[in-house]
Amino acid sequence: MSRFQVIIPVLNAEKTLRHTLQTLADLPNDNVSFLISNNSSTDSTPDILEDFRARDSRFQIIKTEQTLPLKDSLEFAMSQSTGDYLMVIGGDDGLYTGCIEVAEEALRQHPQAKAVAHRRSFLLWPDVPDHCGTPGFPPGGLRISAANTFDLRNAREDLRQQALSIIHCPTPAPYQGWVSKEIVNRIRSRVGRVFAHYVTDFWFASATGAELDNAPYVFSGLPLSIGAYSAHSSALSFFSNTKSDAAEKKLSLELSTEKENLVFTSKSARGYRYEILKLVLQHWPNAPFTEREMDLNYVCGFWEEWKHRTSMPPEAAHQFAGSTEQFRQFID
Repeated sequence: MSRFQVIIPVLNAEKTLRHTLQTLADLPNDNVSFLISNNSSTDSTPDILEDFRARDSRFQIIKTEQTLPLKDSLEFAMSQSTGDYLMVIGGDDGLYTGCIEVAEEALRQHPQAKAVAHRRSFLLWPDVPDHCGTPGFPPGGLRISAANTFDLRNAREDLRQQALSIIHCPTPAPYQGWVSKEIVNRIRSRVGRVFAHYVTDFWFASATGAELDNAPYVFSGLPLSIGAYSAHSSALSFFSNTKSDAAEKKLSLELSTEKENLVFTSKSARGYRYEILKLVLQHWPNAPFTEREMDLNYVCGFWEEWKHRTSMPPEAAHQFAGSTEQFRQFID
């Protein structure tokens, strides 16, 4: 059993997977292992996985009996994890070469911490259509910021920020850091499973923040992983006009079980944040926010967002026309 374990659920990821796995194979550290869960892929993904497993004993390959929605695929993989600290990345993401050493130093400086989060960095694969980028962040671009710091943070305060603002995943989460197996097991014990919502990253961030409660975690100014979007990313396909067979297959799995929710969340990221935080309150009734606080923030924010994102007049969106301040008074 290794101290650190990277979990990657993959489904028909042949276009990007070899590059992702190479960033793992390049890690010069034996204190990490890689659990790759093949979600019954039908392309060359199994051959790529076997090639890396044959060359590097740190790779372990498991396979689902049938193709599953992402949250179930992740649940299957997480149930077979053995590391003391766990991280999830996608089949088009990557790890920085010194990520294990950085995490070890963070935990050495703050041994009481139960998780390690880090500054995010983003990659747009070159195959992403131009309209998905910006002049300052075009396809093929990498966005990164770094500081040589290890700050001890309070997860309870960050969870409140998730509820009362639009901050997205400040606490450790898949694609963003290492979470101790102890915290993962506590989430499963409380909720019945680790991934209880189809928006897996924000759910796990929120659940981790609630379960950490007042326990500290370390925020590293040095990034550990690269979060990426490729033309085959289901999230990119869902929130943009980008289409690919691989992405559409992934989305169809979610649509078959979460159709109404997916249609709703396509209007705004606030939609799924609101839905997930209500779920957090059900399982963690002592979470540091109330449903009323969350309702007010959500409705006001969603109304403003709707006006900017669509051509629909605000009165059609929420049956109310007026300023944000007037809307708050109306709700109160």
